[in-house]
Amino acid sequence: MILSKLYYRCMLGDHDAQAATFSASHWVPCDRSVTTPDDSTEIVCQIEGSEALHLSLEQNQNFHTMSLLVSGTQLCSACVSALSGYGVVTGDTAWTCGKKLAAIHPELRPTRF
Repeated sequence: MILSKLYYRCMLGDHDAQAATFSASHWVPCDRSVTTPDDSTEIVCQIEGSEALHLSLEQNQNFHTMSLLVSGTQLCSACVSALSGYGVVTGDTAWTCGKKLAAIHPELRPTRF
């Protein structure tokens, strides 16, 4: 089975409810000042899973799919706003955002797969 990694924004509780279906997942709170995350904490996560998993998450209204790594598409303004505390700015792509997040959590480093 081929697995891929995509970035999403969601609430920690929604992430945890689906976590058993992920091959792997790493996350950080969108707000850098959060020290004790709870179910209502907005997070950005990198989820590794099958194409079927990613398709199901795209249909889940609780998960916001960030732009594809290889597409070079700029992040939406909601993602930029949510992640500005990590130095994410208008014009960043999922790749550049992932590199900035990796400075905080190395497992969030972007890969092509």
